[in-house]
Amino acid sequence: MAIVLNGTTIQISSGIATGTATGATSTTLTNTAANFTGRTDRIIYITGGTGAGQSRGIRSVSGNTLTIWGTWDTVPNTTSTYTISHDVTDIPGAIAGASYVGPTTSKTVQYTAGDIQVLSGGVFGGLRNTIILGEAFRPLVDAGGLWQFGYQIGDEGAQGGAIIMSKQTATGGTYLDWTMSGRTRLYGTDWVVNMQSGIADLTRPNQTGNPEEFTAIGCRFQDIVPYESTTTTLVNCQFHGPRGGFFTKSAPARSSLNKVFSGLLSVRTLEGDPNGVDFFDLSYFGQNPNVSIFTSPVFLFDYNRPDGVSYYWNTAFPSGFSSAFTWYLNTGNGVIYEGYSVRPVVTNQTGSPLSGVNLALIDSGGNAGWTTSKNASFDPVKTLNLVTNASGTITSSLGTNESGLVVRSVWSRLNATTSQATSYYPFTLRTRRYGYSFLAKTVDYTSRTTEPIGLAVNTLITETNSATVAGYTTLETSAKLYDYSQYWLSLSANMTVAETITRSGSLVNMGAYNVTIDATAASVWSVAGNTITIKATTFTGDMTTTGLITLANGATFIGTRTDANGTVAPPRVISITGLTSGSRLRIYNNTTSTETYNAVVVLL
Repeated sequence: MAIVLNGTTIQISSGIATGTATGATSTTLTNTAANFTGRTDRIIYITGGTGAGQSRGIRSVSGNTLTIWGTWDTVPNTTSTYTISHDVTDIPGAIAGASYVGPTTSKTVQYTAGDIQVLSGGVFGGLRNTIILGEAFRPLVDAGGLWQFGYQIGDEGAQGGAIIMSKQTATGGTYLDWTMSGRTRLYGTDWVVNMQSGIADLTRPNQTGNPEEFTAIGCRFQDIVPYESTTTTLVNCQFHGPRGGFFTKSAPARSSLNKVFSGLLSVRTLEGDPNGVDFFDLSYFGQNPNVSIFTSPVFLFDYNRPDGVSYYWNTAFPSGFSSAFTWYLNTGNGVIYEGYSVRPVVTNQTGSPLSGVNLALIDSGGNAGWTTSKNASFDPVKTLNLVTNASGTITSSLGTNESGLVVRSVWSRLNATTSQATSYYPFTLRTRRYGYSFLAKTVDYTSRTTEPIGLAVNTLITETNSATVAGYTTLETSAKLYDYSQYWLSLSANMTVAETITRSGSLVNMGAYNVTIDATAASVWSVAGNTITIKATTFTGDMTTTGLITLANGATFIGTRTDANGTVAPPRVISITGLTSGSRLRIYNNTTSTETYNAVVVLL
């Protein structure tokens, strides 16, 4: 057992067992020469060969086969070597002065005389363990070592133990700083620093080394500020306490300008964004920082990543905080995007989900509103349209109950303590699917939102099959014209067009469009500016518009049409009986008392 005491420092230079795999699946590892009995709740670390660098919690064992929590990213094979971790519970039997707190089944061990250091080749940790360190003592990891508490469940969930550093005292400088140059992996772990009364210094783990790492998923930090570097990953983590805070790229002196997040902050960084980083679900429950140079309190800091772009999604801050920002450094041009995730749920009148529904979001400038990705400069790439899936909502890789992303505002840096904002709200949300009445409304999103949308069947549509309507070659009736207008408006390319075409019985109201009815038109329907051209030799029905109605290339109109020039009614047919050949027919205009027709009747 390679757990020794060097002075007052516990040093761990190995694991409890090593070996080479003889087989594996996505969830298991086998070594026919080993017996894994008693290894449950420890960590297996692939040290070489295929899958090297992976570590997993051991869920269960059966003889020479162990089952892990989750799955391997790369399934080990016969080239893969491994080490199984020492556990917190290995320390009391090896080191005098280390003892259990409570029964041994609690897996809580206290050592208050010095540091605990994992050396190169050492693997230390386990599942649901707690280690309590003494005043001013630290957990340390050297290059080549692994310290892991807990295990990851899926992409975001995690379960682990705790690291408690009691009664920390200042050791000089702004931070209680220590270097962790190996691999530190924490899943569902509570890391608590109990600062002595009156001590104002922060506690900060400084991760260095390459390809070493500091990974924390689903963790809670009390008075801890992890030092951000290229190998730091924080997902769904919370920061608590008056000295708890955001992880920073630099270490500015603490002052009233950088006392930030003195409450609860929960952060998620999306994979694939080493710069232009995304943070989800930020909540500020601390006191007002009360910085007098601002008209409203300063609460948010861009820590000046190389590209200077940060995204903050689903923020929850007190009223009035959303316009005040400050930057840690006096150089660079930081950009902060504020946005929210919106989960549309579209159903029909019976509550069943509707798929294939176009959802257009248009910002206050008339531009696309849904954010789908970032470009090379980490600026948002936006799209106008999203389409519902079989569940009536939007497929998303962001996580449970997340869907479309909407950037509401962007703040740019004028100087270290001044920002300016550009807003994209309010938005127009248009919901369209052929066969259903369209829905349009003005929206603004200030939190994670579920957007329920109920669509009713459009009873004015005659042909319910959109494919049939798409195949029309002429639009010779008002019913066909209305159906095609609804089909055209429901297409993704036309979501910015307002719904001004309506129908009442045989009357189609074309809004302000000019309408050309062309017997030889090249297509059944075309739109050029404010003019709609339809193909029909004879159009039957009634039409009204504030524009103009034009008949072209021999087209005729049977019905009443009203446009900017007035109303044109269809010709009236009058039947007269009792006429004989040679009779004279004379027609007078009673209003003007003038004769308009005078002729001898010739019977054919």
